[in-house]
Amino acid sequence: MSRHFADLRAPEAAGLSPDAVAVLPIGSIEQHGPHLPLSTDLVVAETLARDAVDTFGDACDLWLLPALAYTKSNEHAWSPGTMWLSATTLLAVLDDLARCLATTPVRRLVFLNGHGGNSALLQVASRDIRLAHGLSTFVMHPSLPADHG
Repeated sequence: MSRHFADLRAPEAAGLSPDAVAVLPIGSIEQHGPHLPLSTDLVVAETLARDAVDTFGDACDLWLLPALAYTKSNEHAWSPGTMWLSATTLLAVLDDLARCLATTPVRRLVFLNGHGGNSALLQVASRDIRLAHGLSTFVMHPSLPADHG
């Protein structure tokens, strides 16, 4: 069975457990030097999230949400190809996605962040989402141990 949230039918989404965990990979589209693709942060977040859900999904009731590629990367705006959202827009997008998730029984949302420039904003979004939508939210980073953020 697929653990990709987008593959569920509406009745299946309505039947998810409140103990389920939705995992949202968050990356960026920005320069990473002349040797790496613009999608590097997105690929890292998406691949790690997919591997975690594939490996631990059944045991931990994990569900992979479609990745969010466009985020807060204006520190790289000087470089051609960088695609970024303002802080206001990204906060609104994250709130909208959480509001939608809150219509299901799922009560846990993990932001798996592949771009360091998103870190502070994701912490703010997490607090706001907890208050507005009653979800337990977590920010994880591929390069940090779990007890460091």
